[in-house]
Amino acid sequence: VRPDAVLWYNGLLFQPYEQQQALDLVARGLVDGISIQMHHNLYTDLSVYLPLLEQLKARNVRWRVSELDVVIPNTTYESLRDQAECYRQALELVWQYGGESLITWGIADCVSWQSKYFPLPFDVEYKPKPAWDVLTEAV
Repeated sequence: VRPDAVLWYNGLLFQPYEQQQALDLVARGLVDGISIQMHHNLYTDLSVYLPLLEQLKARNVRWRVSELDVVIPNTTYESLRDQAECYRQALELVWQYGGESLITWGIADCVSWQSKYFPLPFDVEYKPKPAWDVLTEAV
């Protein structure tokens, strides 16, 4: 019906098995791109994505971050600062490995599926948090 449509595989992709399965789908021509759901906390090790990102870059496969959020325990200065750094690290992966985009999994904490853990770039009153500053500095 839509020969111009692009089919994306969307997954968590932090396990080597799922990464390989996604790469196999691309190799078989069953998907056009890979979307990574990054539902993180302050201790998430982003290096788990490196084998996949290296393969995607080497094969010139389209990819993006489709669902970024970073849960934090509270809204102290330190937690907000550390959350912003996690956003920065995810954004740097997009730049370094040729990702097409980075999309957050919502905009404000009050409408998040993880609202009690303050995961998004805007707070419950829709005021920007340091994570928003990281994302807008990139523009």
